[in-house]
Amino acid sequence: MIEKMYSYLNKDKSKEILTDKVSFSTLLEKLTKPLLNHYSEANTQLKWGNREVVYNQHIVGIEGFSRVLWGYSSLLSCNDEFSKSQTSQEFFNRTVEGLKNATNSSNTKYNWEKPGDFNQIYVEMGAISLFLLFNVDKIKQCFNKQELNDLIEYLSNINTHDFSKNNWQFFKVLVNIAIYKLNKRKYNEKYLFEALENIEKCYIGSGWYYDGRPNQKDYYIGWGYHYYGLIFNYFMKNEYPEIASKFTKRAILFYEDYKYFFDINGMQIPFGRSLIYRFAASSYFSALALNKIYPNGINELKWFITKNITFFTDNKENFDDESKLNLGFCYENHTFLEEYNSNTSPYWALKTFIILALDKKDEFWKAEIKTPVWEKQRKIDAINSIIYTTPEHHKILFNSGQYAKFNPKFNQEKYTKETYTTLFGPSISSNYLENDMQLYLSKDGLNWETKKMPLYQKIEGDKVVSIYKYDCAQVKCEKWFDLETNKINIVYSITGEETEWFYSFSAILLPTFKLFLNNKELKETIFNTKNTSLTKKDLRIINVKSDEKHNNKILKFEYLLSKN
Repeated sequence: MIEKMYSYLNKDKSKEILTDKVSFSTLLEKLTKPLLNHYSEANTQLKWGNREVVYNQHIVGIEGFSRVLWGYSSLLSCNDEFSKSQTSQEFFNRTVEGLKNATNSSNTKYNWEKPGDFNQIYVEMGAISLFLLFNVDKIKQCFNKQELNDLIEYLSNINTHDFSKNNWQFFKVLVNIAIYKLNKRKYNEKYLFEALENIEKCYIGSGWYYDGRPNQKDYYIGWGYHYYGLIFNYFMKNEYPEIASKFTKRAILFYEDYKYFFDINGMQIPFGRSLIYRFAASSYFSALALNKIYPNGINELKWFITKNITFFTDNKENFDDESKLNLGFCYENHTFLEEYNSNTSPYWALKTFIILALDKKDEFWKAEIKTPVWEKQRKIDAINSIIYTTPEHHKILFNSGQYAKFNPKFNQEKYTKETYTTLFGPSISSNYLENDMQLYLSKDGLNWETKKMPLYQKIEGDKVVSIYKYDCAQVKCEKWFDLETNKINIVYSITGEETEWFYSFSAILLPTFKLFLNNKELKETIFNTKNTSLTKKDLRIINVKSDEKHNNKILKFEYLLSKN
């Protein structure tokens, strides 16, 4: 699998050129047209295959139905040749028919199930609400009074049930502002403010939220909290100007930190969960553009959007034989998927196409792109981490340590590694001792553990410092990047009741990279791929694993990113 992990580095690509509304609309159609073959008879479901997830296949079909709307809701709002294209009109007609059949109170044959507490359907209501918000007048023309009441009644289930106090609260916001726009008599402000109160509890300052729990801050802050907050501003700034202004100010504050998560190729640092959403990472930038907010200029903002999208769409490994998005990041990979990732889940990425609501003559489409200027080091206090920009403009996140308490698959590999980098794709091995940039300890050499929730995490000067409790020891980790030597330094100080332990540590190396432990170079390669037609790179995994118990109090790793 390691060969495929790096295939994107030198893979031959068919370059997608994104500039104007024509090219963006054409790409959206290219990404979604294959999905038209997979609607159900009554257009209430859109799905293929039968991959098992934590929700039933009925809801998978609702997910597929709704996720295309992240892309088409905005496009259909414009009265131009793009919204009137055959493909756009077919998606619009199928969506309208599907919504009517799914919520029809007099003929329940094709109805969607009524959601209870903590139901995935509430997530999908977000995209449906966006479709309604962008197309209010068309919806009122297409739905009679009873049909519209049925639809509002179904969406209103979100107001009377419990669900996660995280980014999901914004789906309740979107549903209620959609109801407001469709029928003010059906609108109850109480439900909007319930959700807004929960969202407010997650805000920690400097443009950052946490996603439901204080130690969870990942891409959901950008493609979730800020994306929806900017949608609120777009539609409700006249009705609720103070709330809308608050969301936009926070989104602007977030920009200067978030821009450091992307490298010179437009790839985001592969950190955290839900990486199969790919270019949804740039949807935050698109939501800024929708609102004509350009924190560092329109040219730089457009660079992030176009480069991030094309980084993924230029790679044929991201598509199946029918040209549908597959389950993966830079290639199909089911190992690192979440328990909630169905075959239709990747179309969350279409959120980035919200800019298609802009008129074809808007300045955004005419703007040239401008490569960002990144400082060599960006300290992000909100996540107690530092992002370094290498001389080649790759990114390295020095991670203080997070841990998702709901425990997604490969939780530690996604959240607790010492570093994450755009030098490589997501690295998750079913043999956990091969997972890179993690210290494993063991009392007996058979049962291994790595860190979970940190006891302490902070930026101290130019170092990221964390303290963790293992069963057999307490570990203090200090890490920093030497800009002069291009070297990652990681120092573990180990204390505890146990006086001896086994340890294991791995790293992924390009040919010129070197790994040292306590000043001694490590050369024990556990996996190696020579110059192949696939990777065109020599890559190897280095592992150091103690064969017997050690009492080393200090383990100092030096990871040299040498070009020579």
